[in-house]
Amino acid sequence: MSFAEYACRAALVAVFVLACAGKLRDLAGFRASLADLAWLPGAARPVVTAAVPLTEAAAAVLLLVPGTQLAGFALSALLLAAFTGVIGWAVLGRRRVRCACFGPVSLLGPGELVRNGVLLSFALLGIVLPAGDAGPAAVAGAGLGLLAGFLINRWPDLAYLVTGK
Repeated sequence: MSFAEYACRAALVAVFVLACAGKLRDLAGFRASLADLAWLPGAARPVVTAAVPLTEAAAAVLLLVPGTQLAGFALSALLLAAFTGVIGWAVLGRRRVRCACFGPVSLLGPGELVRNGVLLSFALLGIVLPAGDAGPAAVAGAGLGLLAGFLINRWPDLAYLVTGK
């Protein structure tokens, strides 16, 4: 099963690296987007502003380093579950919440729930799949995973192409 495990791992690495880079590129914008989370105390925003990109980077590193991928999948699942909870809070409460998930600010909506559901399934699948040996199937899986990660990074653009919204 090295193909599927490598595909899940590569997709998550791509997503977390791009998300971390986007936040670091505009930390002020990311911090400003946290103001929409009414339940998050203002004093916690600087901590969250630093902790989220650091945790995304840590998940990517753990997924890349041999022997630590299970911890990387577990950290990814926890991080994505937290993000999905925030998105669910916004969508179910019909709140206008800005998201600086990948850098540029957009509004959270049902599409982001679907995106995170896909990513969470990659993390959970990675936990249960046996670690694969490097080989042609692993290379193909990693290539497909990287492509999926980059497409997921452009999720709002893809959603617009499909829905026109």
